[in-house]
Amino acid sequence: GVGAGGRGIQLMVSVKPGKVHSVRTLVDPELISSEFIPDHSFVVHVSSSSVLDLLESHEDVVYVSRMHPHWKHTPTLLEELYKEQKSSRSSSSSPPPNSPEAVQDIHRDAGDGSDTLVTLDITCITPTAEEKARKWTRELGTGFTPVNDYIVRMHLPTDGTGLEMILTRLREDEHVHWFEPRRQPKILNEANAQIVQGGTTSSSPTKIWDMGINGQGEVIHIHDSGLDLTHCFFSDDQADFDTFCRTCDYTYAYVEVQSQAATSHATMRNNVCSAAWWTNGYYLSQTFCPDPANTTNCFDYRSSSVRTRKDIFEESLSYAEGGAVERFLSTEQVRAAFCGNYSLTSAYGYSGATAYSCALAESNDLSRWDRAWVKTMASITEDPTQSYGHFTLRTSPRPCTFSGTACTTGDSTQRKVKAYWAFADNTAALDSHGTHVSGTAAGVAADPNSGLNEYKGMAYNASIVFSDAMVGDSGNVLIPMDLGVLFKWGYNLGARIHTNSWGAAINSYGSLARAIDTFMASYDDALVLFASGNDGDRGYGSLGTEANSKNALVVGAGSSPLEYQNRVALNASRQYHRWGLYNQICNTSVLSSRNQDTFRAINDAILFRCGSSSVFGSPTSMTAFFCDGTKIDSEANWNTYACQVQDLSLSITCRDRALRALNFVALGDTDATSVSARVEVRADGNDEETTPPGVLNTIKISIFEMCGRNKNAYLYSENAAGRIGEYHMATFSSRGPTSDGRIKPD
Repeated sequence: GVGAGGRGIQLMVSVKPGKVHSVRTLVDPELISSEFIPDHSFVVHVSSSSVLDLLESHEDVVYVSRMHPHWKHTPTLLEELYKEQKSSRSSSSSPPPNSPEAVQDIHRDAGDGSDTLVTLDITCITPTAEEKARKWTRELGTGFTPVNDYIVRMHLPTDGTGLEMILTRLREDEHVHWFEPRRQPKILNEANAQIVQGGTTSSSPTKIWDMGINGQGEVIHIHDSGLDLTHCFFSDDQADFDTFCRTCDYTYAYVEVQSQAATSHATMRNNVCSAAWWTNGYYLSQTFCPDPANTTNCFDYRSSSVRTRKDIFEESLSYAEGGAVERFLSTEQVRAAFCGNYSLTSAYGYSGATAYSCALAESNDLSRWDRAWVKTMASITEDPTQSYGHFTLRTSPRPCTFSGTACTTGDSTQRKVKAYWAFADNTAALDSHGTHVSGTAAGVAADPNSGLNEYKGMAYNASIVFSDAMVGDSGNVLIPMDLGVLFKWGYNLGARIHTNSWGAAINSYGSLARAIDTFMASYDDALVLFASGNDGDRGYGSLGTEANSKNALVVGAGSSPLEYQNRVALNASRQYHRWGLYNQICNTSVLSSRNQDTFRAINDAILFRCGSSSVFGSPTSMTAFFCDGTKIDSEANWNTYACQVQDLSLSITCRDRALRALNFVALGDTDATSVSARVEVRADGNDEETTPPGVLNTIKISIFEMCGRNKNAYLYSENAAGRIGEYHMATFSSRGPTSDGRIKPD
């Protein structure tokens, strides 16, 4: 039947272990007409007898057969769906995820608010999912919507009308590879407890918990970036935590300085106050087009053309949005203006000696003049964001002795956190690293019936004593001069486990490793754990300093199997980037200064690609265009839309295609107005003609990641190279050996 009427057939191909990718790409190089079937098989649609001959004669092929219709779903699918329909009809509301009533975790979705639906995902090949969705909706009388290029979602009425007929048609369709109930997405940390205890997430293998080992009676000491005590995993219904240990804080050993910011600002002030600095010739650091709509009037950094800084600023100002065109400024006008600006102690709500620099780096309400200056700085390799402080050790650290019950005995009345040493401070950024680490280790909600307890930590009945390692969100991990002091504080409060997800990225046995070994040698009943590090991409010997400790238990990470990364991790990444784009553009509650900057950047990109007639008049009109129910905010179409933008598809508008030139940021917080947002131009060299010059830069979340096709191809290449799977280290996880040749991580 191969090639009959040009229709082709589906084949099930089983191969030797480890040969799926090599054989599959041999017959389907673009991976568009085949589908992987765990563990060593794939389905492929073929229309040529020569492909069949190739498979049957290939040394790595074990079995080739025409695809049987009943192989396209699990044997229990029909039973599952009937149970689900019965459950849906018996209740007007959905049961909690993972409850016994939520049979097989099948997802319910009230599509239009009028009825409960059972949702089926159907994986297909050419023709596209969009074409199949239209055809099936027309022929089968129920709703089908494309999810992406190869998945169609079917919303099945709960009355069971035509269920068996529909499934029969799907089985017999030569373009259908597989269909299954859509599963309720879960927070990925949920599976950690099962994976650690049983190596799999199936059948809830909680072997350690089943033995009664859940942290009861234990105290864990965690040193990290700050713990959100209002999070329900740590909060106490009876009383707020307010007894912080405040003696022996970091000021006994460190001095916080702002020399970097002050030095950078002072250097720039000296530059702009000099007339010669403005008139000296300058080689551009990047292609500079003062008018985004006129790409013929550009200055190429790769050429030998020299411009003065005054010329570059003047041209930027001429084409900055708003206001009259200004030309032929004198050097003195520019020098005097910026010399005065850099001498201000108050600018755009910022105060202090570096006020103007801070405003350039963070304000979304800059004047036309200052917006042009930011654009100029990008062209001459000057960074307006140099405003970070750092810490230096005191030349003579002062001695310190803990005093007060908050430091020496803690608060035994608290449910979870018994003590909090405000070594750096006692604050935690939203979704802070310390909150994540603490939740993974011992977090649990006070209410035993809370749905969030599906994600409780490994030692959920343990108590926590916490020491704060970071001032605000500075990124600097602070520790006492003697690391042993840190562990002894926790030990004296009852902790025998000390877990640390931080470290210096230097593979050497130094004073920190020795301090860990000394502490553990002195306290036989204590166990110190350290992460191996996040520098696995550097290859072997990429451990951190603390991971060189001989006595500490050093923990690395294995890689997830390819199937899991594609099914779960890749989709989570796509959703995350989609959320970032949605929060930038579609969330009308944050149409404020944050979206104003995004609005300007999108208009710059559209002006460059499409011309002035296509730019948006307001952020509200931008939201109405990109969030019209068919694009970013469409549950069914957002992934397809992102891939259309990546492909510069002619089926979308010029405005849509302009998004390809930009990377967007999601700041990871619900209070989207709390941090200024910026947008970055793509700089991969592959799409220069679509990249508008001079767009404000810093943060990035890419619509390419929202599509996910590039990441999918990368995963397959990594798998083919033998770098993915539970028998391989995760890419980020630092590798041994230690500097003296010992095997780590443990």
